[in-house]
Amino acid sequence: MDLTLILLTTLVVAVGVGVGSAVQKMTHFIDPLDFITLLVVGIIFLHLMIFDIVPWHPVWDLSFFAGYAIGYAVAGHTKYTMVRIFLGNKHTISEYWVIYYDKNGTYRQEQSNIALAKRLFFGIKHEIICLNGDMEPDWIDTNKYPHFPEFKKSEIMVETYETYIQEPGDGKRHHLKRYITEVMRANGSIISTVDLIRDRKAVNKANALSIDAQNENFRLKQSQSIKMADNISFFLSKIYNKAPGASFVELMDKWKDIRSNRKNEDKIGGEKDVEQKQ
Repeated sequence: MDLTLILLTTLVVAVGVGVGSAVQKMTHFIDPLDFITLLVVGIIFLHLMIFDIVPWHPVWDLSFFAGYAIGYAVAGHTKYTMVRIFLGNKHTISEYWVIYYDKNGTYRQEQSNIALAKRLFFGIKHEIICLNGDMEPDWIDTNKYPHFPEFKKSEIMVETYETYIQEPGDGKRHHLKRYITEVMRANGSIISTVDLIRDRKAVNKANALSIDAQNENFRLKQSQSIKMADNISFFLSKIYNKAPGASFVELMDKWKDIRSNRKNEDKIGGEKDVEQKQ
């Protein structure tokens, strides 16, 4: 075999590894089903069909595809987090989320080409807002099976999560949907089992969180009771002001004030008459 062909083939494989890794890190896809990979596969397949027209050896297509697959699957392997939620009756469900971070926040990449195109071309990201902490996993499970490479799986327990559509601020009716997910972590997941084993203060931290939650609950109940008492007193005062008895008492007070003012006027007038006679 020609040495030049070997060197060029090796170079093409290396380029394929770099491109596949870069595409996988950019798309955050677990499986190679993103539209960029599908486009690359389509171009390679098309060239294999018409390789006589284009001056490009078919072996380089296969070499590039092999390198691309290696880079996509190994060099740029996407990590995912299993999000588990408890439904009651000893029933839990788990969903795999691809979570990534940047300087602006925490985001989720859905494994769909529509969501990918919205992010790459329009900058529309699916933001995750954790209401009581962050999205760091509770634990990481490492597995090693015979004849298979070692792989890791991270997991997080949540109480609830809700995904809703963020309306545009400019009031436009036709727009691309922007999703936001609010997550409430499980209190028990804030402190992991490993922390309980190696950190002596972990139990104190868990108790402090529980006490804070109880105090907040008591404060909310007290404020609710105070507001209820204020509303009742205000309501009763309005009723009392409109009652017939209250109106009669108010009328008698006004009549007393009028009589008192008249007596004072008569007294002052009498004193003036006496002074004039003198």
